[in-house]
Amino acid sequence: MQCCPRRARKAERPMSFDAEIRDGAGGTAKNRDDSCGIGASSISTELEERSVESDQSPQPRFESRPLSDEERRQAWQNANFFDATEQAQPLALWILGPSSVGKSTITVDAAPMYSIPRCPTSDDRRRQLDAVTIDGEFMRDAHGLWKEWVQTDDWRSAYPALKAVINKEKDGMCLEAVRRRKNLIIPQTALKLPKAMSEMEDMMKSGYTVHVLAVVAPLAECQRRGRKREQQTGKRYQPSEFQKSIDAIPALVAISNGKYAIVRALEREGASHGMDFELLREGYGGAAASGLSAPTAPLPEMIEAVISKAVEPAACD
Repeated sequence: MQCCPRRARKAERPMSFDAEIRDGAGGTAKNRDDSCGIGASSISTELEERSVESDQSPQPRFESRPLSDEERRQAWQNANFFDATEQAQPLALWILGPSSVGKSTITVDAAPMYSIPRCPTSDDRRRQLDAVTIDGEFMRDAHGLWKEWVQTDDWRSAYPALKAVINKEKDGMCLEAVRRRKNLIIPQTALKLPKAMSEMEDMMKSGYTVHVLAVVAPLAECQRRGRKREQQTGKRYQPSEFQKSIDAIPALVAISNGKYAIVRALEREGASHGMDFELLREGYGGAAASGLSAPTAPLPEMIEAVISKAVEPAACD
Protein backbone atom coordinates (compact mmCIF):
# COMPACT_ATOMS: atom_id res chain seq x y z
CA MET A 1 0.00 0.00 0.00
CA GLN A 2 1.23 3.44 -0.81
CA CYS A 3 0.97 6.18 1.72
CA CYS A 4 -0.96 8.63 -0.40
CA PRO A 5 -3.06 8.64 -3.61
CA ARG A 6 -1.78 9.78 -6.99
CA ARG A 7 -4.93 11.86 -7.55
CA ALA A 8 -7.75 13.27 -5.47
CA ARG A 9 -10.06 10.66 -4.04
CA LYS A 10 -13.56 10.57 -2.75
CA ALA A 11 -13.96 10.65 1.01
CA GLU A 12 -13.29 7.25 2.47
CA ARG A 13 -13.93 5.79 5.84
CA PRO A 14 -10.88 5.05 7.95
CA MET A 15 -9.36 1.70 7.15
CA SER A 16 -11.06 -1.42 8.35
CA PHE A 17 -9.61 -4.86 8.09
CA ASP A 18 -10.96 -8.37 8.04
CA ALA A 19 -8.74 -10.94 9.62
CA GLU A 20 -9.26 -14.55 10.49
CA ILE A 21 -8.34 -15.14 14.10
CA ARG A 22 -7.80 -18.78 14.80
CA ASP A 23 -8.33 -20.27 18.24
CA GLY A 24 -4.89 -21.36 19.37
CA ALA A 25 -6.26 -23.00 22.51
CA GLY A 26 -8.09 -25.82 20.74
CA GLY A 27 -6.78 -29.35 20.89
CA THR A 28 -7.33 -32.62 19.06
CA ALA A 29 -8.39 -35.76 20.92
CA LYS A 30 -5.77 -38.47 20.97
CA ASN A 31 -6.84 -41.60 19.04
CA ARG A 32 -6.21 -44.92 20.73
CA ASP A 33 -6.14 -48.37 19.14
CA ASP A 34 -6.37 -50.01 22.57
CA SER A 35 -9.62 -48.32 23.59
CA CYS A 36 -10.92 -51.55 25.11
CA GLY A 37 -9.50 -53.70 27.88
CA ILE A 38 -7.35 -50.99 29.58
CA GLY A 39 -6.08 -52.18 32.94
CA ALA A 40 -6.17 -50.25 36.23
CA SER A 41 -2.41 -49.60 36.13
CA SER A 42 -2.72 -48.00 32.68
CA ILE A 43 -5.53 -45.74 33.89
CA SER A 44 -3.47 -44.70 36.92
CA THR A 45 -0.42 -43.93 34.77
CA GLU A 46 -2.47 -41.84 32.34
CA LEU A 47 -4.09 -39.86 35.15
CA GLU A 48 -0.64 -39.08 36.59
CA GLU A 49 0.60 -37.90 33.17
CA ARG A 50 -2.42 -35.65 32.74
CA SER A 51 -1.86 -34.17 36.21
CA VAL A 52 1.74 -33.31 35.35
CA GLU A 53 0.70 -31.76 32.01
CA SER A 54 -2.01 -29.62 33.65
CA ASP A 55 0.58 -28.10 36.01
CA GLN A 56 2.67 -26.86 33.09
CA SER A 57 1.00 -23.65 31.89
CA PRO A 58 1.90 -23.28 28.20
CA GLN A 59 2.90 -19.95 26.73
CA PRO A 60 -0.15 -18.26 25.24
CA ARG A 61 -0.33 -18.67 21.47
CA PHE A 62 -0.87 -15.37 19.66
CA GLU A 63 -2.35 -14.79 16.24
CA SER A 64 -1.67 -11.53 14.41
CA ARG A 65 -4.69 -9.28 13.98
CA PRO A 66 -5.41 -5.68 12.95
CA LEU A 67 -6.34 -3.04 15.48
CA SER A 68 -9.92 -2.98 16.68
CA ASP A 69 -11.96 0.14 15.94
CA GLU A 70 -11.38 1.43 19.47
CA GLU A 71 -7.65 0.68 19.35
CA ARG A 72 -7.39 2.43 15.99
CA ARG A 73 -9.20 5.50 17.31
CA GLN A 74 -6.79 5.63 20.25
CA ALA A 75 -3.76 5.28 17.97
CA TRP A 76 -4.97 8.08 15.69
CA GLN A 77 -5.67 10.31 18.67
CA ASN A 78 -2.16 9.74 20.05
CA ALA A 79 -0.73 10.57 16.61
CA ASN A 80 -2.62 13.90 16.78
CA PHE A 81 -4.80 13.04 13.80
CA PHE A 82 -7.98 14.57 15.20
CA ASP A 83 -6.42 17.80 16.50
CA ALA A 84 -4.20 18.58 13.50
CA THR A 85 -5.90 21.16 11.26
CA GLU A 86 -6.50 20.93 7.53
CA GLN A 87 -4.23 23.14 5.43
CA ALA A 88 -4.52 24.99 2.13
CA GLN A 89 -0.79 24.40 1.58
CA PRO A 90 0.10 21.32 3.61
CA LEU A 91 3.64 20.47 4.69
CA ALA A 92 5.34 17.13 5.22
CA LEU A 93 8.54 16.85 7.24
CA TRP A 94 10.34 13.59 6.58
CA ILE A 95 12.78 12.82 9.39
CA LEU A 96 15.24 10.29 7.98
CA GLY A 97 17.85 8.20 9.72
CA PRO A 98 18.63 4.75 11.09
CA SER A 99 16.69 3.18 13.91
CA SER A 100 17.39 4.65 17.38
CA VAL A 101 19.36 7.62 16.03
CA GLY A 102 17.07 10.17 17.72
CA LYS A 103 14.41 11.00 15.10
CA SER A 104 11.53 11.21 17.56
CA THR A 105 13.56 13.25 20.04
CA ILE A 106 14.32 16.03 17.56
CA THR A 107 10.81 16.31 16.13
CA VAL A 108 9.17 18.92 18.37
CA ASP A 109 12.19 21.24 18.37
CA ALA A 110 12.88 20.97 14.63
CA ALA A 111 9.39 21.13 13.12
CA PRO A 112 8.81 24.89 13.70
CA MET A 113 11.93 25.60 11.60
CA TYR A 114 9.98 24.11 8.69
CA SER A 115 6.86 26.23 9.33
CA ILE A 116 4.96 23.53 11.21
CA PRO A 117 3.59 25.45 14.21
CA ARG A 118 3.57 24.32 17.80
CA CYS A 119 0.21 23.46 19.29
CA PRO A 120 0.92 22.83 23.00
CA THR A 121 -2.52 21.57 24.00
CA SER A 122 -1.22 18.28 25.40
CA ASP A 123 1.40 17.19 27.91
CA ASP A 124 2.48 14.55 25.40
CA ARG A 125 5.36 16.07 23.41
CA ARG A 126 4.36 14.00 20.40
CA ARG A 127 1.08 15.94 20.18
CA GLN A 128 2.49 19.46 20.53
CA LEU A 129 2.62 20.22 16.80
CA ASP A 130 -0.12 21.04 14.31
CA ALA A 131 0.61 17.87 12.38
CA VAL A 132 -0.13 14.15 12.27
CA THR A 133 2.86 12.00 13.19
CA ILE A 134 3.02 8.91 10.99
CA ASP A 135 4.76 6.51 13.34
CA GLY A 136 4.11 2.83 14.02
CA GLU A 137 4.82 3.45 17.70
CA PHE A 138 1.29 4.79 18.12
CA MET A 139 -0.19 1.65 16.56
CA ARG A 140 1.86 -0.64 18.80
CA ASP A 141 1.06 1.32 21.96
CA ALA A 142 -2.68 1.03 21.27
CA HIS A 143 -2.66 -2.61 20.14
CA GLY A 144 -3.87 -4.87 22.95
CA LEU A 145 -2.25 -7.92 21.40
CA TRP A 146 1.14 -6.18 21.18
CA LYS A 147 0.97 -5.06 24.81
CA GLU A 148 0.07 -8.55 25.97
CA TRP A 149 2.66 -10.28 23.80
CA VAL A 150 5.66 -8.18 24.88
CA GLN A 151 4.97 -9.07 28.52
CA THR A 152 5.72 -12.75 27.83
CA ASP A 153 9.03 -14.62 27.59
CA ASP A 154 8.43 -14.73 23.84
CA TRP A 155 8.43 -10.92 23.55
CA ARG A 156 11.04 -10.93 20.78
CA SER A 157 8.55 -12.59 18.43
CA ALA A 158 5.98 -9.80 18.73
CA TYR A 159 7.68 -7.21 16.52
CA PRO A 160 8.32 -9.38 13.44
CA ALA A 161 4.93 -11.07 13.78
CA LEU A 162 2.99 -7.79 13.89
CA LYS A 163 5.22 -5.62 11.69
CA ALA A 164 3.12 -6.02 8.52
CA VAL A 165 -0.10 -5.27 10.41
CA ILE A 166 1.39 -2.18 12.07
CA ASN A 167 2.71 -0.86 8.74
CA LYS A 168 -0.67 -1.37 7.09
CA GLU A 169 -2.42 0.50 9.89
CA LYS A 170 0.16 3.30 9.68
CA ASP A 171 -0.26 3.61 5.91
CA GLY A 172 -4.03 3.80 6.33
CA MET A 173 -3.75 6.74 8.72
CA CYS A 174 -1.29 8.46 6.38
CA LEU A 175 -3.64 8.02 3.43
CA GLU A 176 -6.50 9.65 5.31
CA ALA A 177 -4.30 12.50 6.63
CA VAL A 178 -3.14 13.30 3.08
CA ARG A 179 -6.72 13.21 1.82
CA ARG A 180 -7.63 15.79 4.47
CA ARG A 181 -4.50 17.88 3.71
CA LYS A 182 -3.10 17.85 7.24
CA ASN A 183 0.54 18.63 7.99
CA LEU A 184 2.62 15.47 8.43
CA ILE A 185 5.63 14.43 10.50
CA ILE A 186 7.13 11.24 9.03
CA PRO A 187 9.97 9.51 10.91
CA GLN A 188 11.42 7.06 8.37
CA THR A 189 14.24 4.56 8.20
CA ALA A 190 13.47 4.22 4.46
CA LEU A 191 14.56 0.59 4.38
CA LYS A 192 12.31 0.14 1.34
CA LEU A 193 13.70 3.02 -0.69
CA PRO A 194 11.52 2.62 -3.83
CA LYS A 195 8.38 2.67 -1.67
CA ALA A 196 9.58 5.74 0.25
CA MET A 197 10.42 7.59 -2.98
CA SER A 198 7.03 6.72 -4.47
CA GLU A 199 5.23 7.97 -1.35
CA MET A 200 7.21 11.22 -1.34
CA GLU A 201 6.47 11.83 -5.02
CA ASP A 202 2.77 11.14 -4.47
CA MET A 203 2.66 13.66 -1.62
CA MET A 204 4.18 16.34 -3.83
CA LYS A 205 1.64 15.54 -6.55
CA SER A 206 -1.08 15.96 -3.91
CA GLY A 207 0.10 19.52 -3.21
CA TYR A 208 2.52 18.96 -0.33
CA THR A 209 5.79 20.76 0.22
CA VAL A 210 8.15 18.03 1.40
CA HIS A 211 11.06 18.94 3.67
CA VAL A 212 13.77 16.46 4.69
CA LEU A 213 15.65 16.40 7.99
CA ALA A 214 18.31 13.68 8.09
CA VAL A 215 19.55 12.64 11.54
CA VAL A 216 22.80 10.65 11.62
CA ALA A 217 25.22 9.19 14.17
CA PRO A 218 27.76 6.34 14.29
CA LEU A 219 26.45 2.78 14.43
CA ALA A 220 27.81 2.16 17.94
CA GLU A 221 25.72 5.00 19.40
CA CYS A 222 22.57 3.81 17.64
CA GLN A 223 23.21 0.26 18.84
CA ARG A 224 23.52 1.37 22.44
CA ARG A 225 20.22 3.25 22.33
CA GLY A 226 18.54 0.56 20.24
CA ARG A 227 19.36 -2.27 22.65
CA LYS A 228 18.12 -0.21 25.57
CA ARG A 229 14.86 0.63 23.78
CA GLU A 230 14.41 -3.00 22.78
CA GLN A 231 14.38 -4.01 26.44
CA GLN A 232 12.02 -1.18 27.37
CA THR A 233 9.45 -1.41 24.56
CA GLY A 234 9.86 -4.77 22.83
CA LYS A 235 10.64 -3.21 19.44
CA ARG A 236 13.39 -5.28 17.84
CA TYR A 237 16.63 -3.52 16.99
CA GLN A 238 18.52 -4.70 13.90
CA PRO A 239 22.00 -3.16 13.52
CA SER A 240 22.27 -4.77 10.08
CA GLU A 241 19.73 -2.21 8.81
CA PHE A 242 21.90 0.78 9.72
CA GLN A 243 23.77 1.23 6.43
CA LYS A 244 20.65 0.75 4.34
CA SER A 245 19.00 3.69 6.10
CA ILE A 246 22.10 5.86 5.71
CA ASP A 247 22.35 5.06 1.99
CA ALA A 248 18.71 6.08 1.38
CA ILE A 249 19.14 9.70 2.50
CA PRO A 250 20.77 11.27 -0.62
CA ALA A 251 18.14 9.84 -2.99
CA LEU A 252 15.24 11.22 -0.94
CA VAL A 253 16.86 14.64 -0.57
CA ALA A 254 17.34 14.70 -4.34
CA ILE A 255 13.62 14.34 -5.13
CA SER A 256 12.20 16.53 -2.32
CA ASN A 257 10.70 19.93 -3.16
CA GLY A 258 11.36 21.76 0.11
CA LYS A 259 14.31 22.42 2.39
CA TYR A 260 16.71 19.81 3.68
CA ALA A 261 19.16 19.62 6.55
CA ILE A 262 21.60 17.00 7.81
CA VAL A 263 22.29 16.96 11.55
CA ARG A 264 24.53 14.89 13.79
CA ALA A 265 22.78 13.52 16.88
CA LEU A 266 24.75 14.01 20.09
CA GLU A 267 23.88 12.45 23.42
CA ARG A 268 23.49 15.07 26.12
CA GLU A 269 26.11 14.51 28.80
CA GLY A 270 24.85 13.91 32.31
CA ALA A 271 21.23 13.51 31.22
CA SER A 272 19.21 10.31 31.41
CA HIS A 273 17.43 11.36 28.24
CA GLY A 274 17.56 14.17 25.72
CA MET A 275 19.85 14.92 22.82
CA ASP A 276 21.57 17.78 21.06
CA PHE A 277 22.01 18.14 17.33
CA GLU A 278 24.84 19.64 15.30
CA LEU A 279 23.93 21.08 11.89
CA LEU A 280 26.22 19.65 9.20
CA ARG A 281 24.62 20.90 5.99
CA GLU A 282 21.40 22.51 4.77
CA GLY A 283 19.87 23.73 1.54
CA TYR A 284 17.04 22.96 -0.86
CA GLY A 285 15.99 19.56 -2.14
CA GLY A 286 16.57 18.65 -5.76
CA ALA A 287 13.01 19.32 -6.93
CA ALA A 288 12.96 22.71 -5.17
CA ALA A 289 16.40 23.80 -6.36
CA SER A 290 15.62 22.93 -9.98
CA GLY A 291 13.26 25.91 -10.08
CA LEU A 292 15.73 28.34 -8.48
CA SER A 293 18.72 30.15 -9.90
CA ALA A 294 20.54 29.57 -6.59
CA PRO A 295 21.27 27.50 -4.69
CA THR A 296 21.68 24.67 -7.14
CA ALA A 297 20.46 21.16 -6.51
CA PRO A 298 22.56 19.30 -3.95
CA LEU A 299 24.92 16.74 -5.45
CA PRO A 300 24.37 13.25 -3.98
CA GLU A 301 28.15 12.85 -3.70
CA MET A 302 28.38 15.95 -1.50
CA ILE A 303 25.65 14.70 0.80
CA GLU A 304 27.19 11.24 0.96
CA ALA A 305 30.54 12.73 1.96
CA VAL A 306 29.01 14.77 4.79
CA ILE A 307 27.08 11.77 6.12
CA SER A 308 30.01 9.35 5.81
CA LYS A 309 32.21 11.60 7.90
CA ALA A 310 29.51 11.98 10.57
CA VAL A 311 28.92 8.24 10.99
CA GLU A 312 32.58 7.24 11.15
CA PRO A 313 33.45 5.37 14.35
CA ALA A 314 35.28 7.57 16.85
CA ALA A 315 39.06 7.22 16.83
CA CYS A 316 38.96 6.14 20.47
CA ASP A 317 36.11 5.49 22.86
